[in-house]
Amino acid sequence: MLSYKKCLLSTGLILLSAFANANKNDIPLSYAAMDGMHVRSDGIILGAGGFRSDQLLYIQQNGVTFDYISGFAGPIDITETPDGNLFVTNFNNATVSKVTPDGQVEEFAQVLVGPSGITSDPAGNLYVSHYGVGNGDGDTVLKITPEGEVSTYATGGYLDAPIGTAIDENGNLYVANFNNGLIIQINSEGEQTLIGEIPSDEGFAIGHLAYANNRLFISNPIGGKVFKIRIKQRRIGPMREVNASKRVTFPNGIAFNPVSNAILVAEVQKSSKLVSISLGKRPEE
Repeated sequence: MLSYKKCLLSTGLILLSAFANANKNDIPLSYAAMDGMHVRSDGIILGAGGFRSDQLLYIQQNGVTFDYISGFAGPIDITETPDGNLFVTNFNNATVSKVTPDGQVEEFAQVLVGPSGITSDPAGNLYVSHYGVGNGDGDTVLKITPEGEVSTYATGGYLDAPIGTAIDENGNLYVANFNNGLIIQINSEGEQTLIGEIPSDEGFAIGHLAYANNRLFISNPIGGKVFKIRIKQRRIGPMREVNASKRVTFPNGIAFNPVSNAILVAEVQKSSKLVSISLGKRPEE
C-alpha cells in the first residue's frame, strides 16, 4: 500500500487547465497543487499546498490561482475560526500554524506526528486528525482550545489513519480514515459511531469531508466519486453517490462555498478544476 506522502506526490502536480467540454458549473483553475480547501465568507477559495509545499493558494471565483502565504511545512488542511484567524496543519513538522487576518504566520500548537485534517467549532476550538507516518499509523483526534491547550478528543476505536474532518451545528465531529474508508461520527462526549464505509485495498479511500445544509460530503479519490450522507438530529441516512461524480476522476479537497451555497470539489489529476455541487435552497429558505 502506498503512503499518504506518495499519494500527495501523485496528485499535487502543477497542471495547466484545459476545458473544451467543461461543465458550466466547474471552475477551471489556472494551476492547482492543493490538498485540503477552505472557502471564506467572501467566496475566496484557499487551498493547502500539500506535503511537498510551504504555501497556501489563493483562488478567485474565476479560477485564477496565486501562491498566497508561505511559511508552512507541508500544509494539508485549513480551517477558519469566528475571529477571522486561519489554522493550518503542517504534516512535516507536527504543528498547527495560525495565520492572522493580516497574513502573519506563527506556530500555534505542537501536535502528534502526521497531522492532517482540521476543523473548528463556533467557540474557536480546533479538532485535528492524525494520519501518522508511513502507511498511516495514527489513530487520534486532538482538541486545541483558543488558548492553545492541546488534549486528546478521541483515540482508537474506529480511528485508523484518519484524515478528513468536519463538524455540524450540533457539535458532532465527523472523521474519515484514509486507508479503510470508515466514516465516523464522534459526539461531544467522545463516543464513536460508524456511519459509512468506502473500502479500498489500495488506500486513498477518503480524502476530505465537508458539512453543509444537513449533509456530509465525502471525497473518494481512488474511486473517482463524491458521496453524501444526510444528517438529521435523530437519524443518519444512507450514503449515496452524488451526480457530480461523473465530472471527477480523483477528487480530494472538498469545501462548502457559502456565497454560492455549493460544495466545491478539487479535481487535479486529468484536468485542473473545481467541480461545483449546488445545494439548492438553504434549509431556512
